[in-house]
Amino acid sequence: MTDVSPLFRPFRIRGLTLKNRIVMAPMTRARHAGAFPNDNNVAYYARRAAGEVGLILSEGTHPRPQRCRNDANVPLFWGEQPLAAGNA
Repeated sequence: MTDVSPLFRPFRIRGLTLKNRIVMAPMTRARHAGAFPNDNNVAYYARRAAGEVGLILSEGTHPRPQRCRNDANVPLFWGEQPLAAGNA
């Protein structure tokens, strides 16, 4: 039997159990047309999850109020419209 690298072993920290120690950084930064997740964004992360990445970090987001935004293509994760878009 071959020894499995620690990178591919399950990992537990503070109540969170990950399948492995592979962490993926956000890769679709500022590609949200109108700040709403779209089918391309959803498909991108679905493919990574299907590849069994242990942890996927999502995009940064702007705080409320909306006047704090400095980039219209950075996603919002609050409000009815952005949250509904991510569930397409």
